[in-house]
Amino acid sequence: MQLGNHEQETQKLDVISPNPLAAPDPNDPLADLDPEEREAYEQLKRMRAERRRKKLIRRGIVVGIIAALVVGFFVFRAVTANKPDNSIQVVTTPVYTGPFTTEVTGSGSIKPSSSYVVQPQIDGTIDSVNVVAGQPVKAGDVLFTIKNDDLDRAINEAGRGVRTAKQGVDEANQGVEQARQTVNAAEEAVNKAQNLLNANPDDTDLQAALEGAQAELKSARNALTEAQRAPESAQISLEAAHDAYSQAVERAEQRTVKSPIDGTIVELNAQPGATVGQAVASAGTQGTGSLCLVANLSQMNVTLQISEVDINKLSLDQTANVTFSAVPDLTLSATVKSIASTSSGNDASGNGYGGGGGATYAVELVIPTPDPCLKPGMTADVSIITNSIDSALIVPSAAVTDFGDGTGVVYVEDDEKTHAAHTVHVEILGDNGSETAIKPTEGAIRDGDLVIISGMEAATIDDMDAGTMGDVAGNAADVASGDASGSSLDATVEDETTVAR
Repeated sequence: MQLGNHEQETQKLDVISPNPLAAPDPNDPLADLDPEEREAYEQLKRMRAERRRKKLIRRGIVVGIIAALVVGFFVFRAVTANKPDNSIQVVTTPVYTGPFTTEVTGSGSIKPSSSYVVQPQIDGTIDSVNVVAGQPVKAGDVLFTIKNDDLDRAINEAGRGVRTAKQGVDEANQGVEQARQTVNAAEEAVNKAQNLLNANPDDTDLQAALEGAQAELKSARNALTEAQRAPESAQISLEAAHDAYSQAVERAEQRTVKSPIDGTIVELNAQPGATVGQAVASAGTQGTGSLCLVANLSQMNVTLQISEVDINKLSLDQTANVTFSAVPDLTLSATVKSIASTSSGNDASGNGYGGGGGATYAVELVIPTPDPCLKPGMTADVSIITNSIDSALIVPSAAVTDFGDGTGVVYVEDDEKTHAAHTVHVEILGDNGSETAIKPTEGAIRDGDLVIISGMEAATIDDMDAGTMGDVAGNAADVASGDASGSSLDATVEDETTVAR
């Protein structure tokens, strides 16, 4: 036995240390190495082979663990599929089909679309007040009257001026008539003197008489021309007197203050016995500083302050719904009338571009048909419709897992007892914060289906079948195997490179 062992050891040594006397193989890359170098190379090769073996063992262990996890997962599902977690309640709600809107909301005070401050143009004492606050009026209705005796005296004075001007016109006309008569008489005298001279051509006295008559005619005609200018001047004076009288009367008529428009008395500060100046001063401490404010309440406006986050969602002529805290059962329609281009706050330079975060922009809406019970200053809550869909599947927003790219998933319950469910991929058409309009892109969902909004942990989602999970496990094994092969190949290449050196 000892001899046999010795022979085996001799054979191993021969493998490790080839006979140096043997003829070298010309194709052997180790032919040029001496025995000691050959021995070192073989030892290095054995060590690397051992390392590769250990790596393969570790990767085999990893693949085994993954396979065990996959098997364990399906065993767990098989055991627990019909045993829902009673500690967590699955909450569902039905899907329904209907119209859908998204909105931007805000609030503000309503005001008349147009109003007119009634402010007397004359001084005086308020004599009578013919209206009360809240009273509808027509254009031309008397609101109140003012007493001012100076205006009566101005009318009387202007009347006297008219009468004087008329008298001047009459006198001017009479002067023209008298001048015309003088011209006629002078013409007759000239004709008579000419006839006498014609009968006695050599009579020097008659010649002198004719020349005198002709001079008087010329003078009379000049007087007539001058007299004819007087009526025109007198007429101008009369017209001026009439204008002065009309102005005096018009100013006096301002003592009767009338409504300039159809509307409603929304503010009234006029009190009988108060002077106009005192009444205006009193009004200034109470409201607009006017004796009376008439507003057209056939249209109302409301101005909102909309945040910079929502302002670009709005555009002109968008519709809105308006409710009022003072009139709970009233809902009216409104339309966006104007959108401010600059923020409501000013920056340090006062240029209206805002001074930092939280900028807001004024948006004005018009309410075309306000209810008669509305009053200026009431608070209006406005919802501006930014997106409207006539018909869509609608689910609670809590039921949607939003991917942030306009798509998402919902989970539709198939069994109310086991809470088995399936996944539906959807396109998100709109989200108003509480509800979401969806359109299915993959998976079945219809009106009346129950979608899960909470308690997902207790539901069984049929998303991935056994084949899919098997593919995942297979991919993991392939990755591990590929790493091992790659490492072996790298080691071989490294060995050959070392040998070549």
